[in-house]
Amino acid sequence: MDAVVTTAVAAAGTVAGYAGQRALDFAVDKLATAIIRPCAERRAHAYFRQLAEAVVDADAGDIDAERIAVALDAVTKDESARETVFEFYRQSVLSRSKEVGPRLLALIAARLIKEGRTPTDGERRIAEIAEACTDDDFSAFTNYYQSLTAGSDPKQGERVKKTPGGFLVQLDRETSSSNWPSPMRSGPLNLASDLGPWAAKFERAGAIEQHIETSSKDYKADCERNIDMDGVLTIIKWSVFFGETCTEISRLLLLAGSANRAI
Repeated sequence: MDAVVTTAVAAAGTVAGYAGQRALDFAVDKLATAIIRPCAERRAHAYFRQLAEAVVDADAGDIDAERIAVALDAVTKDESARETVFEFYRQSVLSRSKEVGPRLLALIAARLIKEGRTPTDGERRIAEIAEACTDDDFSAFTNYYQSLTAGSDPKQGERVKKTPGGFLVQLDRETSSSNWPSPMRSGPLNLASDLGPWAAKFERAGAIEQHIETSSKDYKADCERNIDMDGVLTIIKWSVFFGETCTEISRLLLLAGSANRAI
């Protein structure tokens, strides 16, 4: 009798445990559906809406639904185009940006489809940035880059030099004299601290590059300047180069922003 009771209790425990697991699974599924689905759908909608307009160069306020439908139908019949759409869609769903990132990815995808080619290294960098950056990151980059194109120094102490390929921004400078030596840094800057989180993400993607320049110059004793003896002055400058990828991102952000609508 005791064996029967023991078996019954064990069976009841198994049933209760199974029921509890089912209830937990249901709760988890419900939570996942409530969180993941709306987030993924918002990004997917932004991506496909921008893609639909970009494949036919349609303006947000002048959408020809029939022309877009024909263009998208042609995309579905082209295997290479389908793969391009899916690859950038995958990144758009994973994008930390709610809308801007997916739109950037859609603009690149549409360009590749129309030109029938694979992405360049620069376009791959933009896609990586579109996946990694938040909407706030894009806003911060836009404000900073606009200050460069406007010809103003973004922050006190920074120096901006226009170059054929972009902008070279000096962020820091240190000096040390052979007569009065002082410790000097030699490694790269923490761009997240100096410019913001967006800059670190741009650097990881290869869209911006740090330049560290070390130079030295001799100086002579000068009693009027309280310099008692000849010496050597060592100078280290830290700069960041904003090249063609940043120019292209800025341009695409304007296009993505022009499509800023309720979606």
